[in-house]
Amino acid sequence: MANSVLPNFLVIGVEKGGTTWLHAQLKKHPDVFLPPTKEIHFFNKYNSNGIAHDYFQFGLDWYLEFFKEYNGQKAIGEVTPMYICDPEAPARIKATLPNVKLIAMLRNPVQRAYSHYWMAKQKSHTTLASFKEVIEQKEPRFIERGLYYKQLKTYYELFDPQQILILFSEEVFKNPEYWLAQVCRFLGVDDAYYQNDSSVQEKVFEASAYKSAALLNKQMYLVHKMRRSKALSSVLNWMKRKGFSDRIKKLNTVEKQYEKMPESDAVALQQYYCEDLEALSSLLNRALPFQSK
Repeated sequence: MANSVLPNFLVIGVEKGGTTWLHAQLKKHPDVFLPPTKEIHFFNKYNSNGIAHDYFQFGLDWYLEFFKEYNGQKAIGEVTPMYICDPEAPARIKATLPNVKLIAMLRNPVQRAYSHYWMAKQKSHTTLASFKEVIEQKEPRFIERGLYYKQLKTYYELFDPQQILILFSEEVFKNPEYWLAQVCRFLGVDDAYYQNDSSVQEKVFEASAYKSAALLNKQMYLVHKMRRSKALSSVLNWMKRKGFSDRIKKLNTVEKQYEKMPESDAVALQQYYCEDLEALSSLLNRALPFQSK
C-alpha cells in the first residue's frame, strides 16, 4: 500500500445537490485523484435511509484501500454527500483529517427535498404516498437535510472557514466553467483546465426511474456486504474501476420526469426553511440564490 494516501479534500454534500456532476468533472482533471467509488461513507455512521451503516469502525487501513491507486496528483479527495448531515461525521473528519479542505454544494432546499423524495420513491425506499405527507410528517430524510445552517454550523465551529468552500448548484450550472475554476483554485490545481470544455454544460440527468427497484436494492445490499470484507471490497473497487457497476445501474435506469410540485407544498416548505436560510446567509455573509426576498 505504498502509494496509499489520505484525502486532502472532501465533497461533503448535499444529496440531490449536483455532487454527481461535480464528481464527474473533478475526475477528469489530471491534477485530481478520486477513487473509483463515489460515496465511500467512511465518516458517516448512518446511511441515507437513517440506518446504522458504520464503516468507520473498520479503521484507516480499510479507508486507505480506496486511495491505493494514487499516482502523485496534487488534490486527493472523495465525494460522500451524507457527510454534511450525519451527526457523527464532522468530529470524525476533524479527528482524522484536521487540515482537510471541505466542499459543500447546496441547492434550494425545497427542490432538494422534492427531488430526494422522488428518488426514494423510485427505489421503494419510502412508504409515503405523497410529498404532502412528507411535509406534514416532517420526514427527516427529506426535510431536515435541507437545514443547511444547522448542519454547516458544526463544520464552521470545528474547521477554519478558509478550509470550507460553499457552492450553490443554481449558480454553478449557470456558469460551470467559472465555478469549476473557483474549485480548482481552492484545491490548488490548474484553474484553466475546464476552459472551452463544452462537456461541463452537461448536467447529470436527475429525474430517473428504475425498471426494477428490487434489482437495485439487491445490488445495494450486495455492495454493502462486499464492503465489509477487505478481500471483497478490493473486488468491488476493481468492478467500479472497470465500470461494471455503473453499466448494471444504467441498464436498470430509464429517464422519467416526475410530477410538478404543488404550489401549496412549495410555499409550506419555504416558510419552514426561512429561519434556517436567514441564519445561513448570515454565516456565509452573502445573499443566497434561492432565498426569499
